[in-house]
Amino acid sequence: MQRWIALEELDGKIPPVAEELVHQGSQLGNKGVGTLGRKPLHVNVSVLAFGFKYGIPLDLDLLFDVRFLRNPNYDAELQPHTGDDPDVAAFIERDPALAPFLSHLFPFVDFLLPQYERMERGRVTIGLGCTGGRHRSVYVARRLAAHLRRDARWKVERVTRDAELA
Repeated sequence: MQRWIALEELDGKIPPVAEELVHQGSQLGNKGVGTLGRKPLHVNVSVLAFGFKYGIPLDLDLLFDVRFLRNPNYDAELQPHTGDDPDVAAFIERDPALAPFLSHLFPFVDFLLPQYERMERGRVTIGLGCTGGRHRSVYVARRLAAHLRRDARWKVERVTRDAELA
């Protein structure tokens, strides 16, 4: 017999049945396109660099804020370039926080991606945000994408959403 619950009884909580349906829906909705219930051959990993000032992308599975790194935007020579520029990369690489951050980021993502694969996720989107999405996030996204491409299980794309907006 089905029991209806008055909204007052919920007191702002999600009913257990709804929570389970959301979980089941997320598992079904994220399987690889065209797999017909079979495990996808690869997990498509999108590494997305973006600027917080243009809004946080809604479809992220993971989000890393890299605004703690030194900002090359305040250097007149570097400002018009992106994180793909060798001079901008050298500027960011001089930040003493970069190496420790990457030494934690890479193993963390290396741990998480097989968990998503086990869930039969066809796509995982990793967001890296800085203020404008032009320098730091682009640089770190390039480094993370290069790291992930070493593993044949992941089909990696890098997207720089806001790099040309400023």
